[in-house]
Amino acid sequence: MLRSFNRKYDQIRPITVTRNYIKYSEGSVLIEMGDTKSTVCTRQACRREGTSF
Repeated sequence: MLRSFNRKYDQIRPITVTRNYIKYSEGSVLIEMGDTKSTVCTRQACRREGTSF
């Protein structure tokens, strides 16, 4: 028996990752899995001596 898109029950949809998806957001990616899309952005923070987050 097949699922939608002619996939077997133990198969997942193809996953696509697009790096630098947002022009001015360093570390941004677009993750696509079928019709599902997710944007992820990261930020690197440097900790100064004597400060805390």
